[in-house]
Amino acid sequence: MKTILTLGLEENKATLEDMAESDWFNEWVLKAGDHEIARLPRAGAIRFIVNNHIVHHRGQLTVYLRLLDIAVPGLYGPSADEAMSS
Repeated sequence: MKTILTLGLEENKATLEDMAESDWFNEWVLKAGDHEIARLPRAGAIRFIVNNHIVHHRGQLTVYLRLLDIAVPGLYGPSADEAMSS
């Protein structure tokens, strides 16, 4: 599994590095069958969909950690579960 994920990572990095800067502004469309969900520039798609998806899953992680009574680490700065230094 790690090999597959590493290969996918390398392929995606190569694709991004080979893209011309102007390609980031080409229109990108997210569809479910014939239903159009979103239409925006590729750069916007990366920001809107990928980054928000990462934030969503970090939020899920914090919920699971709290349900298991595990201290939540700081994800975007200090966590309320971390000891404050005086």
